[in-house]
Amino acid sequence: MKAYYSYLGSQYKRSGCFSPEELQQFRSDLAELTKNSSKLQVALFRFKHVMSKVGTPIASGVRDIVIDILSEVAKKAI
Repeated sequence: MKAYYSYLGSQYKRSGCFSPEELQQFRSDLAELTKNSSKLQVALFRFKHVMSKVGTPIASGVRDIVIDILSEVAKKAI
């Protein structure tokens, strides 16, 4: 997917994709979702926020995959 840049205020923003920092934060949030830590609620909030940006079909698919993975993690922990 080609990223297009537009000048907004003093920052350049890419439309249609996430920045490397946002992707790294998303990866770290996914890791936090597998733990029972104090960062869980914050990670869950950020996960939901990212899913609201990608649209319903993609969010639904990602959500289903994450639920499957978390279910397997829980099964292995038990």
